[in-house]
Order: sequence, then C-alpha cells, then structure tokens
Amino acid sequence: MKLHTRLLLAYGYLVTLTLIGAAGAALGFFSLGNSIGTVLEENFESVRASMDMMGALERQDSAVLTALLKKEGAQQEVESSEVLFLEALVRAGRNVTEEQERPMLQSIGKRYEKYREARDGLLAAGVEHPLARYESDCFPYFESVQTSVLQLLELNHQAMMRTDQETQAAAAGRALFYAALTALALLSLGWLSRWQRRQVISRLEELRLVAEAVGRGDLRRRAAEQQTDELGSVARELNRLLDSHEELRGTLKARQARSREMLVGLLEAQPSPAVVVGLGGEIVASTFGETVTSAIEHAAEQMESRAAEDLASSDLIEHEIECCSGRFRFRLMVVGGKRPVGWLVTPA
Repeated sequence: MKLHTRLLLAYGYLVTLTLIGAAGAALGFFSLGNSIGTVLEENFESVRASMDMMGALERQDSAVLTALLKKEGAQQEVESSEVLFLEALVRAGRNVTEEQERPMLQSIGKRYEKYREARDGLLAAGVEHPLARYESDCFPYFESVQTSVLQLLELNHQAMMRTDQETQAAAAGRALFYAALTALALLSLGWLSRWQRRQVISRLEELRLVAEAVGRGDLRRRAAEQQTDELGSVARELNRLLDSHEELRGTLKARQARSREMLVGLLEAQPSPAVVVGLGGEIVASTFGETVTSAIEHAAEQMESRAAEDLASSDLIEHEIECCSGRFRFRLMVVGGKRPVGWLVTPA
C-alpha cells in the first residue's frame, strides 16, 4: 500500500472518530433535552390539573359550609367550584402519562359523585344541626376525594423524580461513552504519531544519513528497502544509483590499473628509467626506485604552475632539475598541441 493511501486512511480514521463523537453528542443531547422537555411538560400538566382539582375541591367544601349557614351567594360558589373541579378532572384525563393514572382518575370521579350526592342531599334537607350532619354524612366523602387527588399528585411527583433520575443516568452513560470515544481518539492519535515516526520520519532520517554519507565520500552506505511505498521506491532508486556508481568506479579503477600497467610496460621498454608525472605532481607510472620516485614527485609539485606559462612560449618545453643527487629532465607532454597532461621525467 502506498504511503499516501496509508496516511489518508489513518487521518480519515481520526476524522471519522471526531465526527462520530461530535454528531453523537449533538444528537444525544438534543434527543435527551427533547425527551426531558416532553416528559416534564406532560407530568407538570398533570400536576397542575391535580392542584386545580385540589383547590376547587377545597373552595367547594368551604362554600358548602357557608351554604349550610344560610349565607347568600354560597350556592353559586359551590356550583362554580364544581365546574372548575370537573374541568381539571377532564384535563387530567386527557394528559394521562402513567399507567396508574387512569384507574386513579376513575376512582376520583366515582368518589366525587358520592361526595356530590351527599352534599346535595345535605343542602336540600334543611336539618336542624347542619354542621353535625356535615361531619357525619358529607365530610368523609370529601376526605376520600381529597386523598385520591393527593395520591394522583404524588404519583406525578414521583414520575417527575424518576424521570430526573433516569435523565441523570442517561447523561452519565452518554458522558462515559463520549469519554471512552475521546480516550480512543487520543490513543489512536498517539499510535498514529508513533506510526508516522516509524514509517515516515525515521525512514526520512535514514535517507538523510545516507545522503550525508555519500556527500562525505562513503559510497558503501545503503538505505533500507523494507517497504514498497514511495519512500521504499526512493530508497531503492538511491541504492541502485550508488550500486551503479560503485560498479562504474570499479570499472574505471580497473581501466586505470590496466592503463598504468601498459604505461609501465612502455617505460620499461625505454633505454633508461623514466617517470610519468601528472600536472598536479602525482606519480602515474615509474621505473625508478622508490627513493628517486619520491624526490621526483616532490620536485614535480613545483612544476605545476609552469606548464601553462611555458606552453605559450614554446612547443617543446623541457626543464632540468637537480634532485636526489642527480639531474633530471622534465619534458611537458601536450595533447593536440594545446592541452598539457603531465611531465615525462628522464635522467639528464
């Protein structure tokens, strides 16, 4: 697989994790908030209906006591309070959110009917001791309805508390999930960094070291070729060029050695010993002994600056120099009559 593809896959994986985390968090919090709002709104409506029933029932009971004392307007207060109670009961019936609510609402309706029958009978009877008859005939039904409404109110209150606990648990679960996702992304980032260092940076560093070694003249250094990606191709091409250069240098050395051998053979065919010296003073071939050859090489270093000057004034340039207890003739060798290539040194 190419390095470009692997890098794209690795960073694509991190981007995917990030997008999943961001999208999941946004959708999760939106869904959580929406469900919380719906549940709380429905339960709050039930609580408000229960509170309205409780208030209407208490006003109705107070109006009944006032009517028993023969005060004006009490009957109208009883009727208006009854209307408010029944409206609240209908609202509660339209907003059932818990399974227990419907039978409780049916029980409230039945108990209220008994309370209303006892109330209407007491108001129509006109007894001598109305308060005592109220305590015995009407108040127990009032307490029964009131207790049922309080139970409905408590049911919705418990439902709201349960919703709050479930919401907190769901939020904690989502927080743990996104924390795990974040930890996974961080671990993946660390793994990707190590992978990049191993697969990219360290290999680039190795190529740099090979290039520096080549620059210093060390042509034996080679780059690793483990991978088949772009860096592996660069390493293979670099190694191939170095191998080709090494092979070419070996070929040139072999040719130089053969040329030197031929030159030595040519010098040995001369009647007297001779030395071929390069323009820089390096010995190319010699049939003299080592001591004489070293002395001639030292003397030839002094001749390097004379070659171009002497070539302009004469076609045949010779110099006689005394060195190593002897005199030697330095004759400039010229190619094409223009380009000096070295000195032929013979005894003078």
